[in-house]
Amino acid sequence: SRNRLEQMWMENGIIRLLDVSLSYDGQRKDAYVLKKINMNIEPQEFVCVLGPSGCGKTSLLNLIAGFVNPSEGKILFKGIPIEGIDRRRGVVFQEPNLYEWMNVRKNINFGLRMRKLPKDEIQKKTDEVLHEVGLEDSSEKYVYELSGGMKQRVGIARVLINDPEILLMDEPFSSLDALNREKMQGFVRQIWKESQKTILFITHDVDEALMLGTRVVILGGVPGGILLNERIEYYKKFEDDDSVSVKFSKEYGETRRKFLSYIGMD
Repeated sequence: SRNRLEQMWMENGIIRLLDVSLSYDGQRKDAYVLKKINMNIEPQEFVCVLGPSGCGKTSLLNLIAGFVNPSEGKILFKGIPIEGIDRRRGVVFQEPNLYEWMNVRKNINFGLRMRKLPKDEIQKKTDEVLHEVGLEDSSEKYVYELSGGMKQRVGIARVLINDPEILLMDEPFSSLDALNREKMQGFVRQIWKESQKTILFITHDVDEALMLGTRVVILGGVPGGILLNERIEYYKKFEDDDSVSVKFSKEYGETRRKFLSYIGMD
């Protein structure tokens, strides 16, 4: 029954990877990008996937998004095998890839218009998400008028308007300067807290993972595998305390060094 299925995925994760391997070149053993990945993502978690370039982080996200199929194993979304893209799994890319000829409002509600939803429903949902991401005053601006941080907010809003159950974020702040990056980290933490959505966040930045995640998964090796899968709670301290004092605490420093050692950067 449906209730039984719901109970099973709540117990086993909104996303479940079972012995997942990926090769972009048939079954050639030296062509595997990921090998034997087993992982659960539970509802309302903020999972940061950390690792050096080339370890398969984006490939993992592409598998969960349904852009590619695993070569071996299976991936379940709420207990059902993933067989392609689904707006319940929303993807935020490194670059927001906005439509230059549309204003902020039209960029955000583009998907709803393509689905031919009623106009009043589109307007209501657009107004709600503009408020959620703090862009009400910029709704009529065009892409060239926006800063890098604002463009990325529009990219996130375009995904949020579809009300996905999980947000898949692929190093979304890597091209931003330090100040905008910090602002956007605070912004996405707030979105997670208020919406109670599940987030999978790809990063190569240890501090970003420590600031945002409820859990850190470190990928490494060739082919990529899980080296570490650890729950953390620094996000609570960043909310309650001054970020500088948290970063200079002994405990934070030790965790940071441990994570860096796993990705070969200590």
